[in-house]
Amino acid sequence: MHFSPQGLSWVVNAYAIAFGGLLLLSGRLSDRFGPRSLLRFGFALFTVASLAAYLCHEPWQVIVVRVLQGVGAAAVAPAAITSVALTFREPAQRARGFAAIAIGASVGGAVGVVLSGVITDALGWRTVIACGAVVSAVGLAISYAAPGPLDGADRRTDWAGGVLATGGLTVLTYGIVTATDNGWGSARTIGWFAVAASLLIAFVAVERRTAVPLVDFRVLGSREVLIPCLVLAVVVAGQFGAFYFVSLYLQMGLGYSATKTGVVFLPFCFGTVAAVRLAAWLVPKVGARRVVAAGTAIATVGFLLFAPLPTDGGFLTAILIPSLVTSVGIGMVFLPLPNVATAAVAPAAAGMVSGLLNTFRQVGGALGLAILVTVSAAVNSGADVLPGYRAALFVSAGLVAAACGIAFLLPAKKPSTTG
Repeated sequence: MHFSPQGLSWVVNAYAIAFGGLLLLSGRLSDRFGPRSLLRFGFALFTVASLAAYLCHEPWQVIVVRVLQGVGAAAVAPAAITSVALTFREPAQRARGFAAIAIGASVGGAVGVVLSGVITDALGWRTVIACGAVVSAVGLAISYAAPGPLDGADRRTDWAGGVLATGGLTVLTYGIVTATDNGWGSARTIGWFAVAASLLIAFVAVERRTAVPLVDFRVLGSREVLIPCLVLAVVVAGQFGAFYFVSLYLQMGLGYSATKTGVVFLPFCFGTVAAVRLAAWLVPKVGARRVVAAGTAIATVGFLLFAPLPTDGGFLTAILIPSLVTSVGIGMVFLPLPNVATAAVAPAAAGMVSGLLNTFRQVGGALGLAILVTVSAAVNSGADVLPGYRAALFVSAGLVAAACGIAFLLPAKKPSTTG
């Protein structure tokens, strides 16, 4: 497609910005109209956008496809969590429901990472994007079993807040993903952050005056909701950036092909599935706080094991053992957080909380990657990139360790319903 090197990054950035900007609005719309409607819309749009890859002949057309995929995914992500929260109110059932989501994400990620390299080599990049239509069409068929709107649901929608929140989060995400190219202290980056701050401040002012706010700040300020959001953001900031550099290490440091790199990540996915099942068993017995604290501590050790990145690294010590240790920690973290947050609110606010969780996760991942890329670039000198990669992984471990400290602020007991 003859993308420029800078333009190529927008194949990823266009999706990330559209996805991150719309999560809050989508979460609240799932409260108003039910998760079934949002899932149907999101999967339908994602299916059509994915198939449109075969029609792309110019770079801008690929960017449009990726934006539309991001919009579709933004509708699906909070609605999926809301579906579980509305369907299962009994703690043990909820734990199994959120375990299913976490396991599905891990298995889907493993299959996607492995097959993407194989399909690219065999059928080309268009087919990789179009494969999303197959999975999305299955999701569309299944979505008819999702819950509809609650009886007596208030259909009034805070469109002014939605525009401000979407605009603010979109500009914020844009500023973050371009900061590594423009420089964190550049006038352009500071300008984007100032615009984002202005929009989000206006959003807060509107929310405090509307009868049906997009975000109820009394709910967000509660310990049961705010702490899971913060832990999730910080963990993903460390994890997302770390895996980016591990992937570069495997391909540029050890000479792995894209397909082989995908296969190497399979142990992580399998370890995550096992850890999710372990967390589902542990949470009712010892509480979410202990499980999340233990998981973040274990994940910190895993990233520290990754950090040396030896130039002659063997699979066992440089990849397999760190992958398994990290996967156990990450798997133990991701299950309890949405469970705690959504259990703390009334069913009518489950979509709002789901949108908040996904927003914190997305912004945390984008910010973490941007910070780690900046750290790596500052440390690197000449052609040797491994010192920068190592520094980035140590920062990743520090971020996850910080999440461990935040995790101790989680409620020790089952939260009471508010909001």
